[in-house]
Amino acid sequence: MFKRLTNVSDQEVLIGLSGLVRTENETTMEILFYLIEVEQRELYLPLGYNSLFDYCRRKLLYSEPAAVRRIKAGRCIKEFPEV
Repeated sequence: MFKRLTNVSDQEVLIGLSGLVRTENETTMEILFYLIEVEQRELYLPLGYNSLFDYCRRKLLYSEPAAVRRIKAGRCIKEFPEV
């Protein structure tokens, strides 16, 4: 649903956007940690998906590029936690 911001001041729009981006970044990291765990435990197999990619595409409804990016990022974090 599109939220109209016509009655919101410029300053409120900028502050709101900054807050949302911060939340988005935190949420993205959480998602990556969960994806790492799902892959490590192979939780997608008993659900009928043959790979984490298949699970991301069909269950989580990520586009192909979005699924690939998240899986690669998760694997990078797993291999190099300092990232």
